[in-house]
Amino acid sequence: MSTIISVDGCTVRDSRGEETVAVTMRLDDGTEVFASVPQGKSRGTHEAVSVVPAEAVHNIREHITSMIIGKDPADQQSIDAMLVALDNSPQRSELGANTILAVSYATARAAAVSRDVPLWQHLRDTYDVRGGVQPICYMNMVNGGAHAASNIVFQEYLVGIRTDSIEKAVDMGKCIYGALGKRVQKRIGRTKLSLGDEGGYALNWRDDMEPFEVLHETVEALGMTKNVVYGLDAAVGQISRTPEELTSQYQRLVEVFQLQYLEDPFGDDDFKNFTALHKTLGDDLYIIGDDLTVTQIERMEQAAQENAVNGVIIKPNQVGTVSETFAAVAYAKERGWHTVVSHRSGETEDDFIADLAYAVGADGIKFGVPVQPERIAKYTRLMNIERAQT
Repeated sequence: MSTIISVDGCTVRDSRGEETVAVTMRLDDGTEVFASVPQGKSRGTHEAVSVVPAEAVHNIREHITSMIIGKDPADQQSIDAMLVALDNSPQRSELGANTILAVSYATARAAAVSRDVPLWQHLRDTYDVRGGVQPICYMNMVNGGAHAASNIVFQEYLVGIRTDSIEKAVDMGKCIYGALGKRVQKRIGRTKLSLGDEGGYALNWRDDMEPFEVLHETVEALGMTKNVVYGLDAAVGQISRTPEELTSQYQRLVEVFQLQYLEDPFGDDDFKNFTALHKTLGDDLYIIGDDLTVTQIERMEQAAQENAVNGVIIKPNQVGTVSETFAAVAYAKERGWHTVVSHRSGETEDDFIADLAYAVGADGIKFGVPVQPERIAKYTRLMNIERAQT
């Protein structure tokens, strides 16, 4: 048995250049690991609270280190329970979900390194889960809403790529992204294109439908229609349109573009309209809870009771620990929900969620366009895992 001998926090920069928290953990067998956590810009009302990074570092040094030294990192669930009890607030507002998650990530990674097994394998062993499915790679090609300087209100226009390998999906995604950029340049007569937080093209459009029109033209021209489905992260919590207007637009997207993935179509607490939409369109597309469900069992239970969704986003920093994240995944899979492991808009090069996605056999992954280093890191890790299995 190895034990933790030191834990320290620091700040690093995320993909937006903003500070976020990171942790270095050392064990008595010589193991040393580093973990950093992302942060979102478009945050759900009910997701766990993140504190400012400097406060997170203080909390690690003053409140967590003394409690965790001497513990066996393999005892992940006990350590996570201790972190939750130490915070002792409903939304992790005392220590901060970012504080706790950085330590939780580091604990899992340290145990895996000490055991000399891949992180995904350690996670499967710890939580007794099995993977097996080939995930759909959801890549945002156009950004709007809170994630871009653009006139469109919806946050992410996605392609979902279905192939028999992550490497093929990444290659196809890059091909679509490059061809889309050239098509947009020609369309607007401008050589330099602005990008949103996750790397999607950010510009002014005729209306909210035009990005899908141009995207569909691009996919057709590349001969990739058999491998591609379309998706939308509406992030409606920040949009001032009526539910009736939104529903009408979603129905049109299903009719015209065969939309198959729709995330956050209504507000954070609008279970009523989620349920109505699910009843109307649930056989045709995945209706995904993100800000509605925030990777938390209590919110997911309400969504299940009201038959509001048939899919869910999994973001560890919405809840705070690795163990709570796995509990949320288990709940979703028990109900047959389409389970998508997702990045945040402010990412680091930490690739933990790639191992998480593989460990749980996620139905989908949402890591952004593979053109920014913070996004590439996740795809690279998944490709390396995939290669090691062949």
